Amino acid sequence: MSSTSSDEVRFPLDAEVFDVVRRLTFELPNGDVESLSSRGWTPEVLTSIRDYLGSAEARFRTGYDAEEISTALAALTESVTRALPATRNRLDYRSSEFVNFRHYTFDADGHHAYRWVNSKRYSLREPGSRDEILRDLIATTEYRDGYIGGGVDPDGQIHGPYQLSAISPDSYREVGRDEAEAIVRRWLATAGTVPAELLNALEPVIFEPIRAAHSIHELKRLGAAAVCSYGEIHLEFHELVLVDDTSVRMIVAADD
Repeated sequence: MSSTSSDEVRFPLDAEVFDVVRRLTFELPNGDVESLSSRGWTPEVLTSIRDYLGSAEARFRTGYDAEEISTALAALTESVTRALPATRNRLDYRSSEFVNFRHYTFDADGHHAYRWVNSKRYSLREPGSRDEILRDLIATTEYRDGYIGGGVDPDGQIHGPYQLSAISPDSYREVGRDEAEAIVRRWLATAGTVPAELLNALEPVIFEPIRAAHSIHELKRLGAAAVCSYGEIHLEFHELVLVDDTSVRMIVAADD
């Protein structure tokens, strides 16, 4: 039994319905949720089976009344919902901004140092905890970006200098607005004086969003074991995730 689309459920034949519901009623209220989910059961399918049987058919097919079956399946649906990750990502990718320092003129005491800033913006369709939002961000296609010029790779396993498998919500630490701004300004100062024109271009891309964010999360340095084969190409790699009620912005400041 499987779901043919997000809106349509394919049910087993009548004889199979009898067997499925008997097994669910007897086994699953105390069963192994992971085993259940691996066999293709989802809350949507379980609920649909319950509704498909209906009160009049329940005792005829299974020997148990509809209330008993509904109670068992409702409990199981709740367990599966808690155990399985959300199937619908809260984030919708909207746009990207890129500021290349090489496009600006530096004085003798400064240099572009092959640096750049990339900002990806997402809309947030529904609220979530810190870990839920970060987990959804990591799961987006746009997160699969090595930031070495090739752009987003939908099948890629790299994010910046790191292997994607090494990154989780625990890879981020929460920082305040002042600390987030200081991280960026320290990085900017490493190659001398920054042109006023460039600072003006960075204001709406970095500093205004930082000041407006409700929470900010910095990607930590993950260590040598997490670095991909070309990760050392970035002399510095800084990432800030800015969250408010309706949007998420991922700012990467790095060099190549």
